[in-house]
Amino acid sequence: MTANRANIVIHHVYAAGINGDSGIADWLSYRLTKEAVGVASLLPRIWNPDRLLEFTGMEDVLEVTSKEIRLAEIAVSNNPYVGISELPEQKDQSARLAPMTSFSNTPYWSDVNNLSNMVPMPQSLRLGPWLQLEQRLNELVMRKEELYVITGPLFFIDRLAANTAAAQTEPAAYYKIVT
Repeated sequence: MTANRANIVIHHVYAAGINGDSGIADWLSYRLTKEAVGVASLLPRIWNPDRLLEFTGMEDVLEVTSKEIRLAEIAVSNNPYVGISELPEQKDQSARLAPMTSFSNTPYWSDVNNLSNMVPMPQSLRLGPWLQLEQRLNELVMRKEELYVITGPLFFIDRLAANTAAAQTEPAAYYKIVT
């Protein structure tokens, strides 16, 4: 990652380090409290541009689909209906690093719909072990009252690849560090 292409965005419920080459969060951190955890079943899950990235000067920040829609282009759009819902190509292939249920009982729950909180993730992982881990953390915070989480994708680096940035857009694995 080139230092001048990296950006950090800080929202009410999370902070994220955005990779300027891939447009995906290299890491995302958040504080989980028992008061913030709630039921998210009726909350809208519509991906939105991250307005904090609008003024960063980054070009091609985040490719949302294979059709080359970029976060930077969406962020400066004058269209009031610019929010991106679950796109056909992404419907089963994207996840929130900061989970909706962990912040659904706060006035800032909509922050988790920002594209800076989105990573590509296979549906089987997102709806299986990853979801179970998030549920266990929500259960744990009810006993501990407060947890700190750092999470993100991991990429293989192929030094022989002609286009390293392109090879790194699909995560090889994911992590969560909890204290």
